[in-house]
Amino acid sequence: MATAMHPWPLRHRFLQESTTLIGDTCRNTSDCPSGSVCVAGSAFTSIQSCVQTPGCGGNVAGNCPGVLSAGQLVCAWNPVSPSKCSDYENSCASFDGKSGIYMCMSIDRCDSIHGNSSCSSGCQVSNGLSCNGRGGCQTTDGKTYKCSCNEGWDGDFCDNVVSSKCQEGIGNCGQFGKCINGLCSCLQGYKGDQCQIPPANSTNTTTIPLSTPINTSDGKSNGNGNTINPNESSSSNSWWWIIVVAIAGVACLAFVAFVVRKKMKEREDERANAAARELMEENLDDGVQTPKGMIQTL
Repeated sequence: MATAMHPWPLRHRFLQESTTLIGDTCRNTSDCPSGSVCVAGSAFTSIQSCVQTPGCGGNVAGNCPGVLSAGQLVCAWNPVSPSKCSDYENSCASFDGKSGIYMCMSIDRCDSIHGNSSCSSGCQVSNGLSCNGRGGCQTTDGKTYKCSCNEGWDGDFCDNVVSSKCQEGIGNCGQFGKCINGLCSCLQGYKGDQCQIPPANSTNTTTIPLSTPINTSDGKSNGNGNTINPNESSSSNSWWWIIVVAIAGVACLAFVAFVVRKKMKEREDERANAAARELMEENLDDGVQTPKGMIQTL
């Protein structure tokens, strides 16, 4: 393994902004708080955000961006041709005589490269998150993977809370807290050192609506001892139909709006991914471009 720690030269780009990102979005490291760097990676969509130093890349096994629904991407070791390593001094990590680089990718992609669930077995927990969403999945030998936990967490899968300490800008304190001055501050109702305890479920009282009166044409009792006036019953039925039609109309409009919004989102995603691919393919003259192999789209 290479002894000198030298990251693969990267030109980090803003690939796609997402409200579900772990950590702050960024264009470059200058956008990130002290102690963090801007790193790009990709699974189903390209993502880029601030992560705790060191960032994953080249011969550095570090941290990767991620999304709340899956956790951090895996900092996986990927074999490459030795010729790629000769371009930059100490830019690769070698295991068993093979050259490779560390890159951020999905846990499924990592498993497909190394086989036998090498990545998921060491990092994925029962809730489907990589390292419980509270740490990064990394390797130091190119074969076995384990969790490196965020500050405030420990355990094999980062499932034990040890303190309220955190680092700003990288998504510590989870979805329901914010890191302020090095400590987690929770949203109203949430508690715990890392804001991991949700509010107690409130008791909802369900009110059962009264039955619709039985319509009669002769003013007979409706079964509750009340006499029904035929004209009143007819008027009541008319109002019920108006209400039903109005509700159905609103539901149809909501469905149409949902379909239109979904189509627009799909088009936006397609344009974002196309832009990301174009950025990776273009030949820049003003600096070293991000190697295509550093960002893998499944």
